[in-house]
Amino acid sequence: MSKQKISAVDRQALWLAHNKKCAYSGELIDLRNIQIDHIIPERIEKDSEEYRSLATQLQLSDDFEITGFENLLPCSPSYNLQKKGLVFDNPRIHFFLSIAASKKKEVEKNIQRIKAQLDQGKAAILLQSLLETKN
Repeated sequence: MSKQKISAVDRQALWLAHNKKCAYSGELIDLRNIQIDHIIPERIEKDSEEYRSLATQLQLSDDFEITGFENLLPCSPSYNLQKKGLVFDNPRIHFFLSIAASKKKEVEKNIQRIKAQLDQGKAAILLQSLLETKN
């Protein structure tokens, strides 16, 4: 079970950036069933020897965050349950980290767009409420 709480907006933004597909199977997944996987598992604390070893082997930047979008992928529940806290071998980690990193900017743009849509919806509801109370 993830310690990180991923908001509904972040979850949707990741899902959209990855074309509504499970990063591991390539199959379409419904937003209601999506799970977010940490490529490098959360259990590996950034200050641990295991993390330092991985970071050196993978040449991770100092600003790499286990909870950041560069380490998160959307996946189906079955794949996430199978992976659990498994640490992939280095070529697989590199592969999936490169996918996540390539989508990071798109995820961030999606977040802005989704939040703007939510704000517009809230403003429309407020305006409608005000108009209704004037009558």
